[in-house]
Amino acid sequence: MELHIKECIHRNIQKEKIKTITRVLFLILFLFSLIINGILFDYFYLSTLASVCVLLFVFSSKKLVKKNEQITSDLVIIDEQNRFFYQNIIFEMNDLENYVSNKTTISLFFKDFCLVVERNEKLIRYLDHYTYEGDHGNNSKNKNMILLFILLECAFLSLSSFILGGYYCLIEHAQVISYRAVILEIVKIVLVLGSILIAVVVKRYLNKRIHFPLYLCTIILYFALPFIISDHITQLNDDYSYTLNNHEITIYKDTKQYYGKIYDQLSGIKDDAKTGIYKDVIYVLNNKKIKTYTLNENQSTKKNLIAQYGSGYYKDQEGKQCIFFIEDEKCYFQKGVQMEQVDPVYVNDEMLYIEYRDEGYFVYFKNNMEIDVYSIESDAKYQLAFYSGNYFDEKEDEEIAKKIQEREEKNKAIYQRRYEKYKNIIQQEDISNVQSDQDVVKITNDSMDIYEVVLDIDREITRLNNDEGATLDVQILSVLVYSKNENEYGIYIQTRADKDGESGYGYDEVILMKKYGDNYIGTRVSNEYMPSTGTTNNGAYDTSQTTKFLYRVKGHEIVENGW
Repeated sequence: MELHIKECIHRNIQKEKIKTITRVLFLILFLFSLIINGILFDYFYLSTLASVCVLLFVFSSKKLVKKNEQITSDLVIIDEQNRFFYQNIIFEMNDLENYVSNKTTISLFFKDFCLVVERNEKLIRYLDHYTYEGDHGNNSKNKNMILLFILLECAFLSLSSFILGGYYCLIEHAQVISYRAVILEIVKIVLVLGSILIAVVVKRYLNKRIHFPLYLCTIILYFALPFIISDHITQLNDDYSYTLNNHEITIYKDTKQYYGKIYDQLSGIKDDAKTGIYKDVIYVLNNKKIKTYTLNENQSTKKNLIAQYGSGYYKDQEGKQCIFFIEDEKCYFQKGVQMEQVDPVYVNDEMLYIEYRDEGYFVYFKNNMEIDVYSIESDAKYQLAFYSGNYFDEKEDEEIAKKIQEREEKNKAIYQRRYEKYKNIIQQEDISNVQSDQDVVKITNDSMDIYEVVLDIDREITRLNNDEGATLDVQILSVLVYSKNENEYGIYIQTRADKDGESGYGYDEVILMKKYGDNYIGTRVSNEYMPSTGTTNNGAYDTSQTTKFLYRVKGHEIVENGW
């Protein structure tokens, strides 16, 4: 049997070569993690230096992985005793441990040497008499190696983040914003190393390969952990963040991942206070009183800000009757049907805070043509566009104001009557004799969906109060549920009603209701009758995009809706 030997490699030298390549790869992975975290920490000089080092290692490692390409080969003959002589060494075929073949060559693995010979099928059949072809799972091994490198890069990302964070705290006098986040990075490193150790132990002692599924699950868990375990850090912008702990808001500047420098602190935050952020403004709402903290440097005043946007009014385009009006440096706001003069509070050079019917709003001036209005209580947002001229027509403003005032006084009396009647009824334990009327309704609904109950109560009240016999097309735009207890509810609702095909008005009202088994007692009143205590059942539910909350009332009958 002939052998055309292309290369002879000492296996100890090959092992040392593999170890050197492995060390270089580890170093490149670590440097690559420094590049990424250097960018996140704004250490661009470090990222640049690490990039140069990676390029140098890549070019220098080419010599290690480059194979000696031999055009010619050495011919040797396997004698009748199944041995051959090459480079002053006698090779016994009985000492062949295994072989690995590819399209052009076959690698023969002896105890101390590896011979690379030209491939031919006759030689493979001959070799099968002495040993087996190794590395059958070459493709799966490649996949395992890829996942292993990804895992190691994940571990190095956490490690370099930890190192650069410590450097940032030490050199630039920063602090750890969230120790939970730092501990999480340590946990992720342990997770990666643990999965690699488990795979090695199982392979060595149980002779089973679990590398691929174990590594894949570990990678998924690595990236899922930050979403499972929150770090309680709220990012304001690229440089600022804040945390709320122990009734105190701490604001950090120059935030780099989980590290930053303390910028300011707001103490005395009560448990029931509502805190949040809107347009780089931190706000704390407690007992209808608001405190704001802006990151923008103020260079103007309330008077200058109002004067800057001149006379005119801003109106929404979504039919929610939200209007902000400026005239003679006075501000007016309308949400629904009633416009009122408001006394804005200056927040910063782009924002005012106003109170309208005991509800707080931020007015954000995007530019001379657009403003955003944000409701703090309901988290509702409105986009308003600028209209030039005076909002009130000179000939009609007295009549309009008079009609609005009359309607408000009438509605106020109705709401008062409804509220008193409702409070009297819900004090009863037996409501079997209660009948629906224009003030308080009684419905039966065994649904677990509270929004369906709200829809039924609102529809029944509208039907009973439609004394004019008009055709009303009503749309519930938003629902925000508060529960005083498991049976009593107060619900903010925003509705729009078109009358006899003509565009109508939007309303902000409150549904009060109490549950008696499958029966409900309910009424509809103004926002001032909303219970002062209670916990939210859920966030504001935007119902404007579904036809489920549309209905038509014709006279005192519910008919198929006009949409």
